[in-house]
Amino acid sequence: MKFSKFTLIELLVVIAIIAILAAMLLPALQRARESAKNSQCISNLKQTGTYWSLYISDHGGQVIPVNWPGSGFWYNVMYKVSVGKTLPVVTVPKYPETTFLCCPSNAMMTNGSGPYRYAVSYTMNVANGIKNTSWEIVPPLLDKIRNPSSKVILHDGGPTEYSGEPSVYSYSQWDDPVREARVGQKVHQGAGNFLWADGHVGSIKNGAINWDWFRLTL
Repeated sequence: MKFSKFTLIELLVVIAIIAILAAMLLPALQRARESAKNSQCISNLKQTGTYWSLYISDHGGQVIPVNWPGSGFWYNVMYKVSVGKTLPVVTVPKYPETTFLCCPSNAMMTNGSGPYRYAVSYTMNVANGIKNTSWEIVPPLLDKIRNPSSKVILHDGGPTEYSGEPSVYSYSQWDDPVREARVGQKVHQGAGNFLWADGHVGSIKNGAINWDWFRLTL
């Protein structure tokens, strides 16, 4: 039995068909991959909500602050509630193993002033409380949060003004685009995921943010 050889034109036609099919399938594969990452992100935030609630139950109804003397940053507190130890840290350019505090569609956080990287990409609303050399916001009690289903606790982090990576906190008063950028409104195909004070997780499209959501007790 004789087999005919492909001519150059036939070979080019086959290659062109394969290229067209690949071009048609690639966007669908990318959407499916991003959908899976988005689902993982939502699952992560629900998990953080569980640990957030456990902390509140053990601390007289007080929420986890962004940063407070004696307890440290919120992600270390959250991680310790979950596994009993502080979050592992590596030096740049290394990357730590991912955790439930890290969205698979986002960059990991660095400390900004040194060569350290954390498996964290979510950002906490500063209205949860903070105390440092610049300012002090006392952590509120959960029962003092008005309309908890419409108040933001954690969200996808946006690029900070100093590192381009997610920040440990976002502001609760918005007076310039730099502060607004800390909210990751474009992480998931033009939207960001948010954990609310009642424990539910929701996705908000870019530009649809209501900044009253960040004022917990107002």
